[in-house]
Amino acid sequence: MAWIALMAAVFAVVGHHLGLIEKLSKLSIEVAKCPKCTTFWIVLAALLLNGCKFVTAIALAIGMAYLSFWAGFVLIALQKLYDWVWEKINEQQE
Repeated sequence: MAWIALMAAVFAVVGHHLGLIEKLSKLSIEVAKCPKCTTFWIVLAALLLNGCKFVTAIALAIGMAYLSFWAGFVLIALQKLYDWVWEKINEQQE
C-alpha cells in the first residue's frame, strides 16, 4: 500500500511539473460545462468502479449521455410549468 502511495505522489509531482495537472484541470472545466459530457464521464466512472465490463460501460455511458440531452428538455418544460404556476399564484394573491 505504501508503494502505491509513493508512486501516486511521484506521478502527481512530475505531472504538476510538466504542466499536465493544469491541462487536466482546464479539460475538466470544459467537460463540466457540457451536461452530456458530464453525464458520460460520471456514468462511465460509476460503472467501471462497480465492475462493469469496459465495452458495456462505454455503451451505457453513451446511451445515458444521449438520454441526458432529452432529460434537459423535460427539465426546461417543468421549469416553464413552474414559472406559469408561480405567476398564477402571485396574481391571485395581489
